[in-house]
Amino acid sequence: MLVELKLDNASIAAIAREMLRQFKHEFGLGDSANIGDAFRAIIDTSKSDKLLKVSEVASKLGCSNEVVRRYIRAGKLVGGMAGKSYVVKASDLEAFIKRNTRKLA
Repeated sequence: MLVELKLDNASIAAIAREMLRQFKHEFGLGDSANIGDAFRAIIDTSKSDKLLKVSEVASKLGCSNEVVRRYIRAGKLVGGMAGKSYVVKASDLEAFIKRNTRKLA
């Protein structure tokens, strides 16, 4: 079903401002950031999200490949299959490290 929306210019501008506000919040951009800054942040994020092999993740964590596979199977570390091997996105590894790092008092 196709729904036609009729919006005036003021409504479109309000929607665009809200989207920009959400982008700024999501990507940690300052108040002076513009839409170009928001799109560059999105592009930079997608470029840096490379897939890591289990051996690369194990090396970064200082553990064995089997421990990494166990973390993935248990759902502690987000990963997926690429053919017959597990892979982990770099951003998911960073999130895992942040969640499991203790802060010193």
